[in-house]
Parts: sequence; structure tokens; C-alpha cells
Amino acid sequence: MVRLQTALHQQLFNIAERERVPKIPAHGTKNQLWCRLPPLEDCRSGCVLHGLVRLPTIPAKVATHPLRRYFPEMPCYERFVVLQQSVLIPLLFFLCSRLGHRTGIYYIDSTALAVCHNRRIGRHKTFAGLAARGKTSMGWFFGFKLHLVFNHLNEIVAVKLTPGNVHDGAPVEQLTQNLTGKLFGDKGYLGKQRAAALLKRGLALMTKVRKNMKALPLTLTDKLLLNARNMAETIIGHIKAFSSLNLPKHRAPLNAFLHLLAALTAYQLNPIKPQASSFPLLSLPA
Repeated sequence: MVRLQTALHQQLFNIAERERVPKIPAHGTKNQLWCRLPPLEDCRSGCVLHGLVRLPTIPAKVATHPLRRYFPEMPCYERFVVLQQSVLIPLLFFLCSRLGHRTGIYYIDSTALAVCHNRRIGRHKTFAGLAARGKTSMGWFFGFKLHLVFNHLNEIVAVKLTPGNVHDGAPVEQLTQNLTGKLFGDKGYLGKQRAAALLKRGLALMTKVRKNMKALPLTLTDKLLLNARNMAETIIGHIKAFSSLNLPKHRAPLNAFLHLLAALTAYQLNPIKPQASSFPLLSLPA
């Protein structure tokens, strides 16, 4: 699949180079040219090929797209929606094979994935029985929670999708069952019993405390790592914005879950590169 993706990138670059659409400056690179290709985007199906090739928002635009003649066997939108469901399981295994390395330093966070506006909860049917009403720091929502664990290289190490009414700390033990080292999270993961259970199997949970709680004794290195926890929120925001992760547009749960898998896979293939200055005092474990 990786070889096929590389060949597709090169093919699209060659096409755009021959068409000279759009014209790039003299200092432009191949990556810049790929970014300037006319967008092939389908904001409803959410099937992403590494953020490069997507179908048009309006199905009728497929036939008029400048690159359409180079893909004569491209199916129509209705057929594409049916065909994409067959790649759900292969894409899931591919994502599992691309999970990040176990580095000993991890960050955990969750984000809300609303499936409809709060005013439409009563008549929502697409995710009935699957989604649930939950609350975050941003307010109430109806949908799911996406729980993610990252390493200090900004790679996804573990992922879990739960209904919106599941507490942030509930899936921590399952997400981190094979991890050892240090785990950093926000105040939503506070809990003496949870921290003690994780510490027994070699994973130290560190979070910021509330105003009425005593501060935990942390080393300077641990404080730096804890302050860098905001990077997890940046990554989640990048995934949601880059892949148009908007579940209310879907009319079938299977297509929504496929969209989510595609978004996570697209990020994992090209994660945000960590800055060398982010961990100046670290002696990272092997």
C-alpha cells in the first residue's frame, strides 16, 4: 500500500508538471507542487489518501475535474460510497501496523466528536444506540469521545472510541496496558486509585492538580514534560482540521468510522515532527 501511494504521488506530480497547472515559482519543490494540485475532495465520504487525493464535494464535478481523464475508471459518487466500505477492515489493520514506537514517554488526551447539534438530539437517528450525551470543558455534546495516546515523537501509540458519556479516565488502563514509563495527562485523569494501579505495572501517571490539592513532587524534567502536554491538543486539532473530521455529515455509521480511520491513518503516515528544542534536558529511555 505504501508503494502504491508513492507511485500515485509521483504520477500526480508528473501529470501536474505536464499540465503546468498551477504554475509554481522557481524555488518551488515537489511537495509544494503536490499541495497546489486542484483539490479532489469529498467532504461527505471522508476517504483520504494521505491528504492528497479525494473526490469532489459535488459528485457532478468528478466528470469536469482537470485530472478526470487520467482516471477513466474512477467510479461515480454513489458507487464510491459503496466501495469504500470494503476497505474498513484492511485500513484498520494497516493503522494498527503503523502505530508509534514505545518510547517510555507518553501523552494522553481525548476529544469530543459530536454527531449532531444539541437541538436535534431528540430526532437524530443515524447514530441512535451508539452515540451518547457527554460533557467536556467546551460544554455538552451528543456523540463520541476519541481517546488517543501519543509518544514524545508525536506518533499515535493507542486509540479508542467510546460513547460521549464515558469518563476520560475510564479507558486509560486498557489504552496503556502494554506501556511502561511515564504518562502525562490533564486534570481529567486525576485519581489516586488509577495512578496506583498504573504504577504497579510500571507506568507513572502525572497530571496537574486542582487549586485545592497539594502539588505533586516532580523533578525539573517531569515538569518540562508535563508542560509539553499541550502538544497533544495541537495534534488532535490538526487531525480534525486536516481531514475535515465532521461526523454530522455522514448518513451511515460505517462511513463515519471509515472517515475516522482514514483521518488517523493519514496523520500517522505524516505526523507532526517534534522540535529538538522541546526536550532540552531529557535523557530519553531506550
